[in-house]
Amino acid sequence: MAKTILDEKRKSGVLIYVILFLGICTAAYVGVRSLTKTSKEQQYEEKMELIINAGKKYAEQIQDRLSSRCFEITVSDLVKLDLVPADRNGKIYDPRTNESMNKKKLCLTYENNKIIVYEKNN
Repeated sequence: MAKTILDEKRKSGVLIYVILFLGICTAAYVGVRSLTKTSKEQQYEEKMELIINAGKKYAEQIQDRLSSRCFEITVSDLVKLDLVPADRNGKIYDPRTNESMNKKKLCLTYENNKIIVYEKNN
């Protein structure tokens, strides 16, 4: 009888350790997933900053053609002009989705002696 009580205590102790282990593993997985999402979002923001800066550089080159109206240019155009390095195959990819960003459009304007570049929403 004493042996069965000890066996049951050992089994419940093992069960508690298993549950704790699974809980820790789950928490670690959720934490890593969260960091990965944040990291990919940060990579996207950095990539967009690079693209916007390339748009500004191009706008400086064609400043005499700009006005307060939107002068559209695509990310693909900036890649072809060697102002933005392609990730692979002549394309720039969104790190969050792995979709091509080449069709994304920028607006270049010149207002109040200032070049303005922003992403155009379709």
